[in-house]
Amino acid sequence: MSLIELHQLSGAWAMNALDDNENKAFEQHLRECESCAAEAAELRETAARLGAVTEHAPPPALRARVLAVAAQTRQLPPATPPSETRASAVLAERRWLKRLGVLAAAASVLAAVALGTQAVRSNNELSREVDALRQVTAEYNQLAALMSSPGATTVSRSVEHGGTGMAVYAPSQNKVLFLAGGLPQLPADRSYQLWVVAADGPQSAGVLPTGGKLPPMVMEALAGTEKLALTVEPRGGSKGPTTAPLVVLPLAV
Repeated sequence: MSLIELHQLSGAWAMNALDDNENKAFEQHLRECESCAAEAAELRETAARLGAVTEHAPPPALRARVLAVAAQTRQLPPATPPSETRASAVLAERRWLKRLGVLAAAASVLAAVALGTQAVRSNNELSREVDALRQVTAEYNQLAALMSSPGATTVSRSVEHGGTGMAVYAPSQNKVLFLAGGLPQLPADRSYQLWVVAADGPQSAGVLPTGGKLPPMVMEALAGTEKLALTVEPRGGSKGPTTAPLVVLPLAV
């Protein structure tokens, strides 16, 4: 085997595509050629990582794309029996074709795994984005329906230390909507808590995130409700308000 051929065997060696004699000759060459040794080590490491990749099913469209490309690829002409004078050359060509086939198959597997992984990741991301969009759309549709319902009243107030609170009372739907935005971020051991206040005292309507824009809260309009109040409480909320309200939104339910 010529020195030129030995220099070209790094990829086939990394994919275990050499026969015993070729493998022995190439490994002897590796002990004498630093550049091939470095290249072969890098390729072997890459092949090992390929074997450790978690398989994901490629997207259905991948098979169709591969078949379409194959249909457009020019095919080789029918093979003719080789003459005796070319027998050794043909055997050498077949060995190289076998190696190329193994390497091409490995490359195809790597591409399919990469595309499949990308498709799974992209589909998961897309699913999360769609779910988030649906949630936001549902919230705004609910807000629009409440605010446009017959007899709906809206009240908004500035929140102490920053932000705005708003309440919408829709008597035709017997619903109260609370919105708040621009609120200061609270320490990790504190939470915002909303209260429905009636003549007999406050009742918790729920614990909210620690700051920024709070998600809309829709609740049943309890008879006798006079106002909504927002306070800062220990993380997880309290049975009753322990601090002065940051904002009070008067209602007449």
